[in-house]
Amino acid sequence: MRKPRKTTAVGFGSILSTVPEGAAILGVSEDAVRGAFSRSELPGVRIGTAIRLVTTELLRLAGDEVPDIEWPVGVADLTDFAAFLRVCRASARQAIQNGDVPGYRIGRCYRAKWAAIRQFVESASPSPETMEVADHA
Repeated sequence: MRKPRKTTAVGFGSILSTVPEGAAILGVSEDAVRGAFSRSELPGVRIGTAIRLVTTELLRLAGDEVPDIEWPVGVADLTDFAAFLRVCRASARQAIQNGDVPGYRIGRCYRAKWAAIRQFVESASPSPETMEVADHA
């Protein structure tokens, strides 16, 4: 029987937000957030059908205080990567297989470097000068 694993991904909710969380931060509708993301006006990434928004940039847009976020170093396994993205393991694995996220496979295990994950999240984000959200609802 396998031993339960401890993951290092606890507390990553502060880096990426879901669409409802982003709408609450900005004080707009979820449809406005989805529209702004699809027009590349909001920072975030799409993994499968899931949209994950960069929380620090949303807080900056809302005029709130932005906490310092400490990114982990080293290599993330599939469980940690999926927890970070707040998606299921299958979606995280598919992102690596499709080449959306730089990662690699060793045997049956998938891995990605945290530096590459950070670059993936930051490169998918528009520049702060182009971000502006209006409630279209």
